[in-house]
Amino acid sequence: MNSKAQASIELVTALVIMILILVLMVVYSIDRTQESADIKTFIDAKRISGSVGDNLDSIQQQGRGYYKYFSIPERLQGNYEYNLTISQNVVELAWNDKAWAVTTIASNVVVYCLDYGLNSTNRVRNEGNNLSITCYKPNLRPLDESFRYWNDGGNVTVSVHFENDAQVGSADFNISLDGAGKGLSGLNPYEEVEINHTIIGFPSGGYPVVIVADVTNRVEESIESDNMVNRTITI
Repeated sequence: MNSKAQASIELVTALVIMILILVLMVVYSIDRTQESADIKTFIDAKRISGSVGDNLDSIQQQGRGYYKYFSIPERLQGNYEYNLTISQNVVELAWNDKAWAVTTIASNVVVYCLDYGLNSTNRVRNEGNNLSITCYKPNLRPLDESFRYWNDGGNVTVSVHFENDAQVGSADFNISLDGAGKGLSGLNPYEEVEINHTIIGFPSGGYPVVIVADVTNRVEESIESDNMVNRTITI
């Protein structure tokens, strides 16, 4: 009887030990799986931030007017949401309580908007004194350098070009030139159109002319701050 009891105790002990070993193996396997997933997420974060930094450096070295398109994924490996920020010469990608940062030679970067998702393209362009980043939205603006005016039979005709400075077309929009509104058809990427407006009679002295693109805010744009130009006619 004692030998049977002893055998039962030994069997139970062996089963407990086996169960403990099995539990430890499962916990270890879960930890290793999580560690492996974390490493993959970290590598993805490093790749994305490094790619953005390389694009900034490339355009910084090319000079004024050069630009490139780039896309960034909507989520990190592991389906993590993340936030990409650019401040001075640092590109930082943050997710959960972690972050990865790279430095660039470009120290003056203005981010107007940034789209996440591989189906949307962002643009980085060298503006001369800084780099600008815009997202996949139109950018309607009057071209200040195109402004001109001339004597038109006792009146003054004003001419200015409106441009869609973006890689995506725009919807129809309204403009205002010296207070006169006009509807324009949507513009294709980088398309511009010339608009003339006649001011009846000769303005005396310095006559201010206000020129506004998308005056009724019908179009969601990557840059809203460049819709207006102020010029002066001197007769």
